[in-house]
Amino acid sequence: LLGIEYLSEAAQALLRKAFEEGALQFNSRRDASSLSIPERCIVAPILAPVLKAEIHDSMVRAQVSHGEVEQIAKGGPRIGSGGAVAKNGLSKLFLSISFADLPEPTLARGLFQAIFGELGIKVVEGLGIGSASLDQIKKQLEATDLTLVDLTYLRPNVVFEMGLTLGVSNRLVPLFNKGMLIRPSLESYPFLADMGHLEYALNPDDIRELREKVLTWADRPLSDAHILATSITRGIRLRVGQSSNSMAIYYPESREGLWKSLLDGIRKIGAASQVELAIMTARPFRHDLTSLLDHIVWCISRSERIIIDTTGASEPDLLGAFALGFAYGCSAKGSAKEIIRFEEASVSYKSLSMWPSESYRRWRNHDHLFGLIKEFMPRRRKRGR
Repeated sequence: LLGIEYLSEAAQALLRKAFEEGALQFNSRRDASSLSIPERCIVAPILAPVLKAEIHDSMVRAQVSHGEVEQIAKGGPRIGSGGAVAKNGLSKLFLSISFADLPEPTLARGLFQAIFGELGIKVVEGLGIGSASLDQIKKQLEATDLTLVDLTYLRPNVVFEMGLTLGVSNRLVPLFNKGMLIRPSLESYPFLADMGHLEYALNPDDIRELREKVLTWADRPLSDAHILATSITRGIRLRVGQSSNSMAIYYPESREGLWKSLLDGIRKIGAASQVELAIMTARPFRHDLTSLLDHIVWCISRSERIIIDTTGASEPDLLGAFALGFAYGCSAKGSAKEIIRFEEASVSYKSLSMWPSESYRRWRNHDHLFGLIKEFMPRRRKRGR
């Protein structure tokens, strides 16, 4: 089935089986004649016994999205009277918070673990350094029901974990600490404004209130736009199939002059190697996409080789951190991606320490950077092949 490549293998198998058995049906004849699966499909009454779920009369014409199928594939769904496919209760969630910015990080961890644990909900977080840790974080995310991401302190590690969550098509619940009056701008992440957020304070009563709101949030229909499968504004498909011999490059705005001076040479090498090259930050964006984030998601989804320069001023570039996380989350069996992170040699950060050293290069100047890019690009193809 076309148009579902970004889903996990379990979700793809479930979607195929659901159509084969008549559990899901097309909305219209136009959808039925399309070569790709539509964003939303009609739920047939037969879906209930197939998924061991409850179904109400009002659900006969209910719809289900790709994002909801992804959640169903993780087990334990039910179909409620509100028309949403939802979990019968959370069992595990991933917590992404900049603990280093909190006055008492140990207290914060303990509160979330204890309060959610009252209902048997396990709280996990990403800890450790190196590639083994990164693989572990990804597996943790894939095994959780959703991610609570605290955007109060918009740090690279938090943004990376947000990208990783969305890369594996998991549900995201944005949080803000109500005690902080100054909040970061989320202008670069338009889907977050559409999602809304929950507020909390670090005390038992507030965390219990937050817990109840999270349970309610988890029962909402999961919008494809909120896992970046489609764009918010025009519904354009962002999670497209991966193309062979394709490559995408992201560089931060602060290094635009340097990277632009390299692009002609990069494009010449790409043309000689028959590489389909996409520059994530180059305007105008493809397919009339209106935001840089949408273009990043589209470029990463379709590319098998990805270069991301995360050079920032005092910490890694935030959109670069997001792109790294999203790319790593998207990389899977059958559509593996080769991802390399670049940074200027003169900077030094503590953030993103989980990124594997074998996929990390530090560049000194224009010529050194160009040489590193040439090494990463596919070799020139011989004639006749």
